[in-house]
Amino acid sequence: MVLVTLSTSSNTPKSDVQKEEEELLSDNTGVQNGSDVLMVNPGPLTIMLAENELVFEVCSSLCDSDFLVCYESDPVGQNVTEQCDSKCGFYVLTSGDKISFNEALTATSAESKMEDCDQFTMVYGLFYFRQARMVSCKPKIVNGFVKLNIQNASSECPVSIKNATIVPDTTTPLPTTHLPHIKPESNGSSGNDTTTSESGGFIENYWWIFLIIAVVLLIIVVVV
Repeated sequence: MVLVTLSTSSNTPKSDVQKEEEELLSDNTGVQNGSDVLMVNPGPLTIMLAENELVFEVCSSLCDSDFLVCYESDPVGQNVTEQCDSKCGFYVLTSGDKISFNEALTATSAESKMEDCDQFTMVYGLFYFRQARMVSCKPKIVNGFVKLNIQNASSECPVSIKNATIVPDTTTPLPTTHLPHIKPESNGSSGNDTTTSESGGFIENYWWIFLIIAVVLLIIVVVV
């Protein structure tokens, strides 16, 4: 028998502090919480692992909504969930007081929610949880960095990454290059043309001086 996922709601009015926290988290996929990272909204998230292990923590007693995060696998070919393009990820299903991790929520697979938080280390193959074996998927870790794609997350099911740090998005717009304004020359002439023009104007204005000099030289030559 498959348990149908139920959504629960509360009519208790929210305090101002809760409203401020929700506004603060509304634009972030992940929030740094001490040495851990809390995943709060869908979207891409890059983290750096302190111990080179991807460990998720789920407090099942606080979880009233499904959760799914995808990531690349290493080695490739691992198949945990068809909901991820990479077939690799970690998901939580819940209904009422029952919950399951990385497997369908059925009468035989469902676990009872507990007050204590559970931790799950993503390895290649299987991991043990409450004396049971569950399928897992080892992530691709490059120099401690892991790229996640959060598909489903909300404050109704807080899931943390242990010993991790959020890597800020370094994507910035390219700077705008401003070219210097060049005043166009009139009649398409350049500075050199202006100099030439000025030289030509000097000769045109004072040609008679050169004519007198030429006549004086001619007289001297004739007399000599």
